[in-house]
Amino acid sequence: MRAFLPGSLVDVKPVRDPSYLEGKDLEFKLIKMDRKRNNVVVSRRAVVQEEASADRSSLLDNLEEGQVITGVVKILQITAHLWI
Repeated sequence: MRAFLPGSLVDVKPVRDPSYLEGKDLEFKLIKMDRKRNNVVVSRRAVVQEEASADRSSLLDNLEEGQVITGVVKILQITAHLWI
């Protein structure tokens, strides 16, 4: 069965050229199905988001105080308290 994958549902971030996915076996989540019109819409983005969420949960569950890990700082927030 043929299915439609909208460009906005290819990945979490916008993808200009999805040709790197051609010929690969990928998982998709079924978003919409209209049997009367033979219309099927799928999302790869939903699968990628679920995997990232599971990876994040696993990482947070296994973190321990004092543990040394390697990572990249994405946001640095500084809070200043002013006492008068």
